[in-house]
Amino acid sequence: GQHRPTYESAIRFTQAIAEQYPALSQLGDQFRHTFADDWLEAGGTESDLMVIAGWSSPQMLRRYGRVAAGRRAQQAHARLSPGDRI
Repeated sequence: GQHRPTYESAIRFTQAIAEQYPALSQLGDQFRHTFADDWLEAGGTESDLMVIAGWSSPQMLRRYGRVAAGRRAQQAHARLSPGDRI
């Protein structure tokens, strides 16, 4: 079968790139922000994200999920606001 990349393999890859190209040292961090945002925006749960990302602390979830938290909150409000359903 075809090999599907995992979160862990993507992190190892970005770390290897960052070691060779120090100017890209933020690449892994940016990947974690993007991964967390994409996961949560697609409806994934925070607890599942923590398991998949290997985070044992909710602080990691808050750190990597905060960048787009405002946008996700506005989108959720637009979907769920009772005033919009009247």
